[in-house]
Amino acid sequence: MNRATAVVLALATVPFAACRDGGKTAFFRGDVAAAVTEARTRNTLVMVEFFTDWCTWCRRLETETFADHDVRRELAGVVPVRLNAEQEGAELAAKLGVEGYPTVVFLGPEGDEVDRIVGYLPPDRFLEQLRLIRGGDTFAACLGRLTTNPADWDALQRAVDGLLERSDPEAAIARIEAYNQAAGGQATPMCRVLASTARAALQDRVYRRAAKLLKVGWDEPLWVPDAAGASALKGLVARRPKRMDTTEVARELRAARTSDARSLFEGIDIDSLPADTLMQAASFADRTGNYDLASDLYIRWYRADGNDATPEALNGVAWQLYLLGRAPDVALEMARTAYAKDTSPDIADTLARLLYTTGETGKAIDLQGIAAEAASGTAAEQYRRVIELMKRGEPLGDRPDFESFPWGAKGPPPPAAAAAPKRPST
Repeated sequence: MNRATAVVLALATVPFAACRDGGKTAFFRGDVAAAVTEARTRNTLVMVEFFTDWCTWCRRLETETFADHDVRRELAGVVPVRLNAEQEGAELAAKLGVEGYPTVVFLGPEGDEVDRIVGYLPPDRFLEQLRLIRGGDTFAACLGRLTTNPADWDALQRAVDGLLERSDPEAAIARIEAYNQAAGGQATPMCRVLASTARAALQDRVYRRAAKLLKVGWDEPLWVPDAAGASALKGLVARRPKRMDTTEVARELRAARTSDARSLFEGIDIDSLPADTLMQAASFADRTGNYDLASDLYIRWYRADGNDATPEALNGVAWQLYLLGRAPDVALEMARTAYAKDTSPDIADTLARLLYTTGETGKAIDLQGIAAEAASGTAAEQYRRVIELMKRGEPLGDRPDFESFPWGAKGPPPPAAAAAPKRPST
């Protein structure tokens, strides 16, 4: 019995969400075991959507994708269910390694996971993935193909993506190494990119662990696997950071993370990267403090894929460039393009801030006012505070997230807290 099968059987009494009507997907009524039994009877799959009440993209998946006529017709061929990942579905989500929402997990007739879709997809793209999965082109099938032929490049790419979605970079690296051996030990340029992506995921995990240890005074040992490509972090650990001031350790952690992340780009031909890989690489460079590289990669992505990008993607990149203080003209162009497609408050806010930083204060205040009127709750309050800063001609104070690493958004603890007795990691 594999892990997913055991999970389903162990949680057999977890109820599913109620059936929905009126132009929306009709979700299965019953518990997990009943859904698996139904799927086995029909020789089909169970589709479990994990959502949360606060997840905007979950609502869009339901109201746009699952309400689409063609998607609903395709879903009639599976057993679709919904679980709130913070309520009745919390235990199952944890055991399946679901970390982001929405995540749609497909289970076979025996309750074993065969594939998943992570994040929101519009109807056409969701339908494409759903048909592939129903047709047997799944993550599980790719693993089987690699077992038979470790040099199957198409299967390797799909398998690595799936393993990283499941927070298992070590297994992804092992598959890549097996591919290289089967292919004669000569890694292709794209294989090196794939390996760097997997090592980046492992490096992220190791540095998150280092950040947690710093917060509790380095009371536990930190193991840094060779596959992570984190030699700078190994050097810091070897110098016994427990003897150093926490502020100094935090500064050195940031420097080590920037250095280790930069090393993963060595030997990669950036000019040959496809648009989606450029975006992944830019995001990694951004969150590790390699700001100039991140800016260059974001701009390359925009030049390669900007015409076809969604307003959300354009707005996201424009916002990151704004935070980095790089390429304001390009960021402003992206934000204007995004706003022309979608006038939602968050996109208006990005454009307003960029207008302000490029000297168009009057336009920025007017647009920020529009955003505040259209928004509600804390977002509206934040936008109004920004308007006051703009009127006074003050800096808006927005900075890249990496500058708060390893403390997080709340920043370092005050001296009294730093001197308090050490507590075990939670």
